[in-house]
Amino acid sequence: MSTSIASARTKVLGLLMVVAILACASFGSFGTAAKPAQAATGGINIDAYCKASYMGTARAILVANNVYGWRCQYTWYGLKIYGIDLNAACRWQYGRSWATSHFNNYSNPYSWYCSY
Repeated sequence: MSTSIASARTKVLGLLMVVAILACASFGSFGTAAKPAQAATGGINIDAYCKASYMGTARAILVANNVYGWRCQYTWYGLKIYGIDLNAACRWQYGRSWATSHFNNYSNPYSWYCSY
């Protein structure tokens, strides 16, 4: 009789352990790895960056229909066109020294965005 009681206790304890494990798993009591922090993202105001870089008299223009087609056009004693450092534009716009620029689609000049 004591063998059957011990066997019943073992089965009950085993069942309780399974229930406890399932309850902990469903309520998140087990340590899980934290999701990595994702960088915030936002668009780039290329025209505002041109104006800020060239005393408000510049504007953004598109000279090629791809992500590398952006230029700042500046008129002061003649027309001047300058390339744009879009990483610098991100740092300027979001005020973070680690901000970087990225694009989603090479053929879409409007697909630039910043991670910061």
